[in-house]
Amino acid sequence: MQRRTAKQLTNYAQAYDYALVRLSYRDYSEKDLERTLQQHTCPQEVIDEVLSKLKEYSLLDDAKYADKVYSAWLAKKYYGINHLRLELKKKNISDDLAAQITASFSEDIELERAVDAARSWQKKNNKKYGLDKKDTLPRMARTLMTKGFNGNIIRKALNRLGADFAE
Repeated sequence: MQRRTAKQLTNYAQAYDYALVRLSYRDYSEKDLERTLQQHTCPQEVIDEVLSKLKEYSLLDDAKYADKVYSAWLAKKYYGINHLRLELKKKNISDDLAAQITASFSEDIELERAVDAARSWQKKNNKKYGLDKKDTLPRMARTLMTKGFNGNIIRKALNRLGADFAE
């Protein structure tokens, strides 16, 4: 099977058209689109022109893109703030925008998400790890840690969950 070679973009019109086609499929951060154009051996001055034109027409806006990433992440329900930070970093969102977005995420919201995640884990694993078994809470804590919750939130969530099951 032959590999497709990257189409070389040598002038502004080709690069701009290519960027529009890419943006018609999904949103990009500025860094991602710049990297994509560089992979097609587009000169840096042409890339800068294309990016500035796209920003001028509001087709490329990192703040809107970061908000979309945050909204999609919120829909996932069972993930913590560290997972959000990682997701924003993977999407090449600038550190300033990532800090603004994570600042809007309160500890109370994260605690509720952690409790919900722990309850979900308990429902799925109730037969396998009953609450009476001594290794259930450490397993639950490890699961929450892998979902991006920090230790303080995990401790509070498990305490709340333990109080709910004690009743």
